Order: sequence, then C-alpha cells, then structure tokens
Amino acid sequence: MLTQESLAASLEHRLYGLEVDQGQLKRGCDYAGEVGLAAVLCRPDHVATAARRLTGTGVAAVTTLAFHDSTRQQDPADLALEALELVSAGASEVGLIVAPGLNGEGCLNLIREQIQAVVEAVAPQHRKVRVLLNTTDASNDQIRACTALVGAAGPTLVQGGSFHGDRATYSQIEAMRDALPTDVLLKWTQPVKSVEMLLVCMALGVNRFNGDIPALLTAAKRSAQLGPLMLPINGVDF
Repeated sequence: MLTQESLAASLEHRLYGLEVDQGQLKRGCDYAGEVGLAAVLCRPDHVATAARRLTGTGVAAVTTLAFHDSTRQQDPADLALEALELVSAGASEVGLIVAPGLNGEGCLNLIREQIQAVVEAVAPQHRKVRVLLNTTDASNDQIRACTALVGAAGPTLVQGGSFHGDRATYSQIEAMRDALPTDVLLKWTQPVKSVEMLLVCMALGVNRFNGDIPALLTAAKRSAQLGPLMLPINGVDF
C-alpha cells in the first residue's frame, strides 16, 4: 500500500529551467520541504541557494555536471573537479548525463571513466551521484549494455529516457530495471501524467518521477479518500 507521504517522497521538483529566478527557486524549495519531496533539481549556479533553503528538510539539492555542454565528451578529471566544486557549494547529489548512442564501444569506455571519476571524487564527502541516460538514438541493446555498465560504476540513481519528448515504453523501463542492481534507484525522464500511471511504473520498478506535483498530490489525496493506493501486479492487473 502506498501512502500520500511515500508518493510525495518519490517525486522530484524540476527547478532548473533558465526562466527560474532566485525567488521562484526559494519558493519551490519551501514547497518541496513542506510536502516532503525527494529532491529539488536546480542549475549549478543555484545550488548554494537551494542547499541553504533545504537545510533540515531531508530534501536533496541536486544539480548536473557540464550543464551547458551537450557534447557528453567531457574529460573525467574535469568532471571530477566540477563535482567537488558543486559539493562544496552544497549539492547533496550531482548528476552526469551520458548518451550511449553517440559512439558505440568507445562511448561506453568514456562513460565508465566519467562515472568512476565523479563517484571517487564525491564519495569522501558522503555525497551521491546519479547518472542520466539519454536514450535518444540508442538501440535497446545499447540501452541494456550502458545501463549495466552505469549501474556497476557506483551511482545511487539512474535515470532513463529521451530528452526529446519521446514516450517511454514499458519494455525499456523493464530492461533498465533488470540491468540495474536492486539497490540502485531508477527514474524515468518523461513526466507521469496520472497517479494511475505512476503506480504502474512503480510496479515495474521505477522509484523516482517527474510530473505536475500539485496535480499528482491532489489526485492521490482524492483517490485515497475512496480507498488505499495499491500497487498493481504486473501480469495480473496490467
């Protein structure tokens, strides 16, 4: 059975848009703390503000390395240095975007080196690393291979999905979950549209979500008044 609190704790507040100013960031952080969200996702230049605002709430301040560089070919040492700077600014978790569809086997080798460098850099500070796996232009075989490689490199969360609005398929979600260690969280990039879809994805092994948070929490409260929020059973209920 899922409670409204545990549902809120599976949601992450996206506040990294270029239109988000300091005032919006602070209000968003306050909201995240009030309702008990898992994390606030912000730009690197906002991480210090977010970390201060979230102190004592249990909500993670998360930002992404190489935020403005879409090549995904960064030197591992440079990523490690940036990770240390962001952790010093207050980030409780840093994210690294990888794209397995860029350059075959050579790309996988670079991805492994990048993740290991970042994990080794922030581990002494007891900070976490997440990896965002952009599935655009990647085959299912590439997705499976990259997910297994990424999961073994030490992140606490792996996020999958296309950054270009493609709809997620259950087969991709299941393939990624199967390839990950059980203690590594899985997130899907595409926002969930309803509580029902969120529950289905949870049943498939997804742990964290994007979405319209106020709408999802309102819908969950309404549904809970009619009966407990139950996870469906794969192969029985869907």
